[in-house]
Amino acid sequence: IFFFLMIRRPPRSTQSRSSAASDVYKRQLQENQVLVKIDAFGINPLDLTFLSGQGSSFGLGIEEGPHPVGTEGTGVVIAAKGDNVQFLLDKRVSCLSHSKGVFGDYVVLDRFEVAEVLPNVQIEEAATLQNGAATAQMFLQRAREHNVKAAVNTAANSVLGRIVNRLFKKHNIPLINIVRREAKAQQLREEGAEYVLVSSEQNFDQQFQELAQKLGVNVIFDCIGGGFFSRLLKLAPQGTIQFIYGSIDGLETQLDLGQLFLNKQLASLSVFQWSASLSDEQRKRIYEEISDQIDTTFKVNVFRTFNLNQFDEAIKVYSENKSKEDSIDGKIVIYTCLLYT
Repeated sequence: IFFFLMIRRPPRSTQSRSSAASDVYKRQLQENQVLVKIDAFGINPLDLTFLSGQGSSFGLGIEEGPHPVGTEGTGVVIAAKGDNVQFLLDKRVSCLSHSKGVFGDYVVLDRFEVAEVLPNVQIEEAATLQNGAATAQMFLQRAREHNVKAAVNTAANSVLGRIVNRLFKKHNIPLINIVRREAKAQQLREEGAEYVLVSSEQNFDQQFQELAQKLGVNVIFDCIGGGFFSRLLKLAPQGTIQFIYGSIDGLETQLDLGQLFLNKQLASLSVFQWSASLSDEQRKRIYEEISDQIDTTFKVNVFRTFNLNQFDEAIKVYSENKSKEDSIDGKIVIYTCLLYT
């Protein structure tokens, strides 16, 4: 399967946001859909998966192409169809879609794929809310649904991992943060993380098992996958539910099925499915909370910014700086509007 970037670029003689949107995009609008003029978007691991043509591994992009890419971004709603979405006109929104593609100038999205953000939220922050703050909120909701006593957070030094640590600490939920290197563990401790373990240490298994039993861990959020996923499952206390939401070490693993007879459960997590399940009231409350705490709990560091015509360079920088052993200290954001200044 081949994926290629579909950049929607208006004529340079355009005078305003409204006149810039071509009639063809407005004619595409169906009930409860909006047309968003994209200002910026963030790069995420799933975007690289799409660009490498491997989205089908996650059940995405199976249909005949071309496949627009880009999972999250921000922009202003310049057209809306339906009474339920008129209130979004001229509002800044955070966008999330696994199939519409926000890498470009314009995108038509469904109601559940956009969320209004408050004016205090900067463009770079709004462009990276979905795979950071919103995903952390999903974790919190799922943890509460399973009567969480204590939880586990893998890749805890990532942008998302740090937000999860702050959010769970705010709600007094003990959290075991797992990283691969001591240097990253020290950074987390300096940021206030109480429990941090380094998976590359020889005594990690014993440390994790003892601490998990002591705290009463019953929820695990894992994005490592591969052999580490089954390793965690084996070490987890009875009655634990282990969520998988990523696969840094790959999709293949060998499970000890006996662990499932110890009342342990496995489940997947998708911020796309979760977002689609939210009511308008829930969405409004969640994003207002995120906006209110954008400088504290949900703070996102931006590593570098690029223009849209620097897309290839941005992808290269992201790929080179995000390896299995480390992660960049912040998000990469690409602006579309700077092309026309």
